[in-house]
Amino acid sequence: MIAGIEKDWWTKLVNSVRFLNEIEDQIFDYEKSVILFFDDNVPWQDTMIEEIETRLSTDSRTVNICDVSENTKPVGQYLFDRFYPSTKASDFWRPTHHTYEQFLATRENLPFNNMFVVVHGIPKDKTKEWFESVNLYLENCTSEQHAVFILIANTASMKTSNYVEPIYYNKYVSDYDCMMLCLTIVSSFNISRAGKIYLSEVASGIAKNNVEIAGLLAQSGDALIKDPLTVTRNVYSQNGIQDPHLKENVDVAVWDAQIRILFPKIEEYRSGFIKKYMRYIDVELPIENGYGEKITKATDVEIGLLYYIFRNRSVIAKEDLNKLGKMRDMRNRLAHRDSISYKQLRDLNII
Repeated sequence: MIAGIEKDWWTKLVNSVRFLNEIEDQIFDYEKSVILFFDDNVPWQDTMIEEIETRLSTDSRTVNICDVSENTKPVGQYLFDRFYPSTKASDFWRPTHHTYEQFLATRENLPFNNMFVVVHGIPKDKTKEWFESVNLYLENCTSEQHAVFILIANTASMKTSNYVEPIYYNKYVSDYDCMMLCLTIVSSFNISRAGKIYLSEVASGIAKNNVEIAGLLAQSGDALIKDPLTVTRNVYSQNGIQDPHLKENVDVAVWDAQIRILFPKIEEYRSGFIKKYMRYIDVELPIENGYGEKITKATDVEIGLLYYIFRNRSVIAKEDLNKLGKMRDMRNRLAHRDSISYKQLRDLNII
């Protein structure tokens, strides 16, 4: 990965920063703990946690980071074992204190009360337990000074509570942001503007908008658009990424990118061609298209019909007829879900 791109994602990409801002606002402005929900893996999780830690450093609390991916204890017991002195473990007596959460909530002068607790690695089937356990602790706190939690979890349906605010990553970050990351990566590459946009579309499409994978692909530069399958296979192999449908997914992503990039180019060319040769087209009207529909306006003549009109006529420049034919062929291929080769794109000066 290009050095620093993960830092850029969490400190410069607008919507990723908005997501972190919301965390900060809930903690400092509304005095709440938060639970962060992600649909999939957290992109560059370590960098995100570092950035959260930096933002929290303005407070006097210390930051304690907990990986609970291998924890098998109930949440309350985990918190008790981790944050209450083992030499005083006998202080807890269930008939009196009922739960570990309620016990911790009433302990004053405990270092735990002066902590931000960042919890990651929460298994999907434990998300609700963590949410409810933290709520139980917070609603029983007897002092204004208490632990504040930042829970990192996979998406689940949680209601806002008085103490823990759910924040959904996908409400801030979308496919658009993955595209913006790719454009950021390729911005300094020595390729055309159209090539940069196309490269970014291909990278984000193959990665299915997984920003970490898209970043790996985008840094390959124009090699990715010259030979997308080989480059993707190599990148995936080098980074331990598995995709049993690699060729199919690459083909679809390339075609999707070309539809978005090339169809507007074809339409732009068609409009310019019609404007240039309007007087020759007008004399052919009305004319029927391949569906038996009568075309009466030059601006409505489709590119295939334009080629039919001019293919045996010498009224237009030979190079214009050749390009018209290539544009028609390109449109027909795309319409039949066939992608266009890099050489053809270069020949037509599209990228």
